Amino acid sequence: MPHMWKRAALAARVEAAPGTPEALSWSTDAIRVLGAMIPQRDWLAPNRRDDAITGSLDTPPSAEPAGEYYRIPLRFPLIGAGSAYAYTNETTKNVPECHALLRAAGMSLAVTGGGGSEAATYSQNDDPVTNITIWLEVGGKKYVFTACQAESFKQVWAAGSFPVVEATFIGVANALTEQALEAATYDSFTAAPWTNMKGTQALVVGSFEPEFQGVDIEHGLSTGPLLNGNAADAHGGYKITSRRLVLTVRARTPALASWDPMLDEKNKTPRAITMRAGLAAAGGQYKRVKFSAASGVAENVQMAQDGDFINWTVPYNLGTASPTANLIFD
Repeated sequence: MPHMWKRAALAARVEAAPGTPEALSWSTDAIRVLGAMIPQRDWLAPNRRDDAITGSLDTPPSAEPAGEYYRIPLRFPLIGAGSAYAYTNETTKNVPECHALLRAAGMSLAVTGGGGSEAATYSQNDDPVTNITIWLEVGGKKYVFTACQAESFKQVWAAGSFPVVEATFIGVANALTEQALEAATYDSFTAAPWTNMKGTQALVVGSFEPEFQGVDIEHGLSTGPLLNGNAADAHGGYKITSRRLVLTVRARTPALASWDPMLDEKNKTPRAITMRAGLAAAGGQYKRVKFSAASGVAENVQMAQDGDFINWTVPYNLGTASPTANLIFD
């Protein structure tokens, strides 16, 4: 019987005790994703015996490997919950559907405002990094990741489309089981994630609104699993070596009197940067999302000719980010 990757579902939840699997619910923890979800499997200690001397040219089979883990690339939309945000703890909350995936990328959450003006603000935070449990059902199998964290994380804000995240997650592999695809319930607004997104974007650099083609925000994560022979599953947590937020603007020739990227780079002039998608008018509340950086410094500015236009690629180093750069759902 053939299996189709589009018949797939993913759910995630923050772990109360790191490394201890959470009992997820497809009615409350499901997350809508975009594109294929095919996990990759590997071992921290594959225990191959290619170097064994056997008296012949044969290579003996590998010994039993240890430290099995899964890695999966995901794409998911950055869209709001559609109703007032609230956060007391991981049990009592009303947050964006992708909440657990944001937490696994080292983001902390604060809900501010009230009386119809609530906002969920995620800030890049180095410590602590939150572990999550992921369930993935695809191809007639159920994959369970525990102690899962983001290995890479990039926001993609393309002109004329809704913002998405391209990220890779890595976690301890649990027992693989046969599983027919279960029914998942998503936030009602996410049934059409492009609603109230196209044509409602705004990028502001300083006080200037460039004619932009896209904005990418690299979180600069560098995460890798560690081996621990004293652990039953041989997993020793993760090494996190760097986090570096860089926002890159791709735009046509700017009005140099208002915004000169070359001069900004030379003078190390800090710029406040805001990128928004979603309606600000009535009907758009709790469906909007924006990225706001209090200070970015241009570096490695590049120009390229495109017909009669000059296209600019302007990376802004946002520094250590927290709390000067935030992903805000409002």
